[in-house]
Amino acid sequence: MQYETTALACVSEAKHDAGNDTPVIRVPMSRDQVDAYVRACHAEMTRRLRSYVPVPAGHVWNIAHDALAWFLGDAIQSTVSGTPFFINRAQGDEHDDKQFSIEVRYFWQQRTLKKNGKTEMVGSNDRHKVILWVRKGKLFAGQNHSLLECDAAFLYADSVADIATQVAVAIARALDRGYEPTQEAQAALCDALEKKAMREYRELSAADKPMYEIAFLKGFDGMYIPPAAIQSTVALNAWMLGHRFGHAQGAGVFAYRRKPS
Repeated sequence: MQYETTALACVSEAKHDAGNDTPVIRVPMSRDQVDAYVRACHAEMTRRLRSYVPVPAGHVWNIAHDALAWFLGDAIQSTVSGTPFFINRAQGDEHDDKQFSIEVRYFWQQRTLKKNGKTEMVGSNDRHKVILWVRKGKLFAGQNHSLLECDAAFLYADSVADIATQVAVAIARALDRGYEPTQEAQAALCDALEKKAMREYRELSAADKPMYEIAFLKGFDGMYIPPAAIQSTVALNAWMLGHRFGHAQGAGVFAYRRKPS
């Protein structure tokens, strides 16, 4: 939950200016007006993503400096098929299997363009849209995996502020799925769990204590017990009954559990 908590806090702090988005309008606009609208949306999206989205340690934003100009200097045509915003490893290493690769492809809400006495819709969507990818692993095909519930997420909103908020929360939740605590953090967590379990065992009533036992519970690679479980007796006891945590293979903690019937 560490990434999601950070993202939600940033979004909350920025809510006071959430009303500054370009208003939703369908009236015909000149090309210069649509161009200005596209540039305003891009600037707003850039600012909000940088403010809202938690960036993992060792990673940085990578936003093309020519995102609005690569197609013959035309901002509309340069962005009509989506504008990518990336988060990558700061020091490139395609062999790092712990790195995150994030792409936010943003599509501005379509507008009505007045041209040669006629009108036409420009833009591919009637709402602001984002296609989101969050992956972890080496930068080779088949050697990384999605941290989203599917390969890509499709998000929609009626304002830049709302779409940026959705993106921030989706990325934060994905990063939490891919979070791997350091060995030091795991050791501290195991120690905290042991102390809590032993304290709860000592506090069991005389009638209840015979139903429980002290046991050494082994952990397995690949999973970890979230820190929030330390604060929840229910979650802690559920973990005691078989959930796994990401510690060294064969390691574990002493805890109490209900005796097998």
